[in-house]
Amino acid sequence: MSGRPYSALGEVLDELARKRDVRGPHRIANYVKARFPDAPSGVAVSKWMYGEASPTPENVRRFAEAFELSEGEKTTLSFAFTYGQEPPKDV
Repeated sequence: MSGRPYSALGEVLDELARKRDVRGPHRIANYVKARFPDAPSGVAVSKWMYGEASPTPENVRRFAEAFELSEGEKTTLSFAFTYGQEPPKDV
């Protein structure tokens, strides 16, 4: 464990994955790869979570589909991806 904080997007990815008992960037990557074999590696997911790189919109979609996110969860994820923060409470 690095002790570094996740970015806003990383926090959301982590929270959504943990709701489904998946913890850590490499496990998240493996979970998505099980459904989409051409999904990025654990190293790439780790870089997204620490704010060192950004996923493509396609990879955000893959994450949402692999984890079967609800509409509300998709809104939270897309807001973090686009604006780097959680959506306002009224969204």
